[in-house]
Amino acid sequence: MRTKTDQWRRVIGVAGFTATLTLASLAHAQGTPPQDFYIEEGLCSIQQLDSLPDPQGTGGAVLTVADTQIFQTRGGNPIPTPTKVPPLTRLTCHFEAGDKVLVSSTGETPYCGWIDGDDVLAGKMSATLRTIVGGEYCGDILPMRVSEFCSRLKDMGEETAECKDASIARSVFDAKFIVDNTGLSGDASVRDLSPVEIPVYALPDDRERSGTINIFNVLLIREIARGPDGQLRYLLLSGEQPIGWVDAQAGQVWYSRLTTFFKTGGDGQVLSDFPHSPYAKPIAGVPGNLDRVATEGPEFQRYPVLQDNRQASSDNNNFLPNLRVAFIGAYCDSGGAGVCSRIDDTPPPEVFDALNKTDVLFLIDGTKSMRSYFDIVSRAVRGLARDYVGNASFRFGVAMYGDYLSPSATRLRDPMQFRYPIALQPILRGDEFAELSGVDLYIEDALKDKPEASNAALLRAAEETDWRSDAPKWIIHIADHGDRQPPAPS
Repeated sequence: MRTKTDQWRRVIGVAGFTATLTLASLAHAQGTPPQDFYIEEGLCSIQQLDSLPDPQGTGGAVLTVADTQIFQTRGGNPIPTPTKVPPLTRLTCHFEAGDKVLVSSTGETPYCGWIDGDDVLAGKMSATLRTIVGGEYCGDILPMRVSEFCSRLKDMGEETAECKDASIARSVFDAKFIVDNTGLSGDASVRDLSPVEIPVYALPDDRERSGTINIFNVLLIREIARGPDGQLRYLLLSGEQPIGWVDAQAGQVWYSRLTTFFKTGGDGQVLSDFPHSPYAKPIAGVPGNLDRVATEGPEFQRYPVLQDNRQASSDNNNFLPNLRVAFIGAYCDSGGAGVCSRIDDTPPPEVFDALNKTDVLFLIDGTKSMRSYFDIVSRAVRGLARDYVGNASFRFGVAMYGDYLSPSATRLRDPMQFRYPIALQPILRGDEFAELSGVDLYIEDALKDKPEASNAALLRAAEETDWRSDAPKWIIHIADHGDRQPPAPS
């Protein structure tokens, strides 16, 4: 089944754009458009790639949604090349001309040439930027906003209770999807999968899966379509990279950034349905070790809030304020799923395996020589951390170092410039790293030379960071100069 153009190519204006990224490139983009570009085989050489206009600043990306034929030219009767691009391939978009798009790829296969616009999801561009460049250049592949998601569901006759809330229907937050193993329990599509896997499809109407994804992932929704049996499917992204199509019942839509957690002294339970419902079974309670956890300081497990029902209902005297949350694990009665929640303070081992928790510390050279490109480093670090918004199993932080404080004290544990601008923490809002680019660098250098105390900084980061004992630990070292001498084996 071929999906119609108006279901795929939705180039939607998004308010605002970053002028600093566009001004230098627009002059190039407004040069002679490459309408006469010709390619023989559908694969580009480096020289041919260099001849294409630079899409920087306009986003310049499309995502294939079918086996996409590359044509030699954009003319009325274009000749196909021997090359096709598989579905869910992210391509650089250089120019739009009529019903054809000029694309390329710098990946493993150097795709290059003209493709049908019907075969791709075009990137979104701000309304202001689209006016400047004349609408001939693609934007970037961005997730749906919650407001757009709700509008599309309503158009498809699938409006949810959450989307009927006016504040949610107007939300500018990204629409997120929390993958779980509850909605597909017993479905034929998961019978040969492990309890922590969900099928992923290359096309929305495919019946054969192209891969799998683990539960407990928090991903972004880019598009909505009907599956082969009329069911809803969502196209999911991890950051800017496409994951594939999943059935809507394979998880929960997260409409907000709100999270919650158990508090010390509380006696609440996590129920399988609304309070007072005959189907409400307790699936988890306050962990028995919560007081110790609060005292010793590890991160609480936080639960994404799917629906906020804390306001009293005037027409229901039995109303109990509650939060509908995405709880890690599925309730297991007889014949239930294999990954289960349970009311004690020790989750089963398979839950830990599925969570794949990790602590990541960015150790950044904060000396004067980094000043000219510290902002670039900050944005790259922030972008990586944002890929894990809402996933409390992953924690990110930043340590920054300079040099020793004295020319006479340069051993590994001697006093040095070192601090944590951002402590290890889960990325729950997406703006935890927003202030990194503005932190003060170590401009004063007591030793007045280029080498820094990088090995000493690595040692301090390894020994002094607030690592979790049960999580893998990563230090990502970013620097422009090495240490003054290799460390001793001891």
